[in-house]
Amino acid sequence: DELRHQRLLIARELHDTVTRSTTHMVLLAQEAGSSPHLDPRTQATMDELTAIGRRTVTDLRTMLRLLHEGEPGTPQDPTGGNRDTDLAAALSDTARRLRARGLSVRTSVEGEPAHLDPALKNQLLGVIDECAANMIKYTPHGGVCSIQLEVTDTWVELLALSPMDAATPPRPDAALSSGYGLDSIRQGVEALGGYLEVRPSGAVWTLRTLLPRPGTGRRP
Repeated sequence: DELRHQRLLIARELHDTVTRSTTHMVLLAQEAGSSPHLDPRTQATMDELTAIGRRTVTDLRTMLRLLHEGEPGTPQDPTGGNRDTDLAAALSDTARRLRARGLSVRTSVEGEPAHLDPALKNQLLGVIDECAANMIKYTPHGGVCSIQLEVTDTWVELLALSPMDAATPPRPDAALSSGYGLDSIRQGVEALGGYLEVRPSGAVWTLRTLLPRPGTGRRP
């Protein structure tokens, strides 16, 4: 039918353009990162670029699979079901990447994130990625950032804090920042029954996400 034809057309275009180009960028980053002459900061940047590229390719392939297999009215996980969902490891990796950019980072985990619903984990990974992106863009060199994750029997809270230069806040490159990142993760959080609050106020940028655990019958 017409809807299926449109899905397959989109899948083919994504594969022939975005997925192929992204895969090529990952291969170039891997090749550049294998040089023995890189300084530690450049090496960390190349490792980060390769890791982000691999996650992006995985997410794109998940989207392609859903476009090929999905039927009208079939629930689909928009967050990429094949992504690594080890939240504690993701926080450690994020802290490493931020430190490589000259920031000081504190992370903490309370509770058992390993037992969370996969869709919830994937959404939290997206929030963590967006927090890291904003910290890299706006936090002054040497600034102290924190990301705290708390898991209870009924809800999950993620709190991120980072300093901002209130006098002359850095502006992201307009060509690289669509402005839709926070809107996108807010929509994903709300789709799971939670909410996301962002307060770039004064000298501190704050992001707080609260998500209910499935089956608890409770909203945050």
